[in-house]
Amino acid sequence: MVKPKKRSSEKSSNLLAALQFTKLVTKDEGAPYDTHVRLLNHTAIASNGILSCGIKIEEDLNCAPDNYLIAQALSKCGDSFSITHLSNERLSIKGSKFKAIVPCIDLTLLNPAAPDPPIAVLSDPFRNALTAVAPLTSEGSQTVVGASILMAGASLIATDRHVVIEYWHGTDLPTGIALPKAFAVALSKVLKPLARFGFSNSSVTVYFDDDSWLKSQIYCEPWPDVKSILDRKCNPWPVPNDFWKAFDAVELFSESGDIYFGTSVIRSHNSEAIGASHECFGIPEGPIVSIRQLQLIRPYVKQIDFQAPGVYNSSTMIMFYGENIRGAIAGKSK
Repeated sequence: MVKPKKRSSEKSSNLLAALQFTKLVTKDEGAPYDTHVRLLNHTAIASNGILSCGIKIEEDLNCAPDNYLIAQALSKCGDSFSITHLSNERLSIKGSKFKAIVPCIDLTLLNPAAPDPPIAVLSDPFRNALTAVAPLTSEGSQTVVGASILMAGASLIATDRHVVIEYWHGTDLPTGIALPKAFAVALSKVLKPLARFGFSNSSVTVYFDDDSWLKSQIYCEPWPDVKSILDRKCNPWPVPNDFWKAFDAVELFSESGDIYFGTSVIRSHNSEAIGASHECFGIPEGPIVSIRQLQLIRPYVKQIDFQAPGVYNSSTMIMFYGENIRGAIAGKSK
């Protein structure tokens, strides 16, 4: 028979906040590695095979409880509570008026996870860059290029094969690492300042200022050369003064999801006889642009070339530039 081990807290504890952090990785339902958290050596660690995270805790525990249930129990206790480790399968949590028995599983059923050693200082512009380019990626993509964000030294690059965006965060980091979108989604949820960066042949880790960390597996398949697209010569000009006013005026009338450019006018349809149009001085005749793509670059674009030379003969594309960002949108033909 396992002798009960009592762990008590008579003051405010960070345990609930720590478990909320590990929800970056855990789910309310699923396999044991999806739902349970390791509480061991004053650390809470969760790992689902792709993402892992860890954070220090005050409590000296040695168990693997259901993360959703233990967090729910602690949220009902208030600041003062006690924890009694009844056995490998049960954890007792008591507040002043509340009590719950939380189920646990054997620690050996969960894969251990440890962060990569830090090798560089990291700051919040990295997260800003990741947030800017991540919307181009899709976890359901059949290609690594479509499902990941490419680390390119001091910048990050993403593409959906129609739009490519590069955003500079300014930190000298490794080149050629393909980050899964799940990592970008998880990191965007953490508001704590970034502090350090580490990596290995199969993973990357970001540390926060409280020494908590988020780790991700990476893709091994290399990216193609997309820099050659971004480095193409073009002739950008400041975005026309009335461009976004004109865009807002006509985009709701579009039935195709595109807007059409005439000489100094933007239209919702290819024909002037239907839909809506709005004058916009400086717009060239010809481009057809996806509304979704324009909405994506809207917060960043300062200069733009609507008819830059395309990759293929006689083709064109849109190239744009902003603060710490540049990108290209593949041209459409009528």
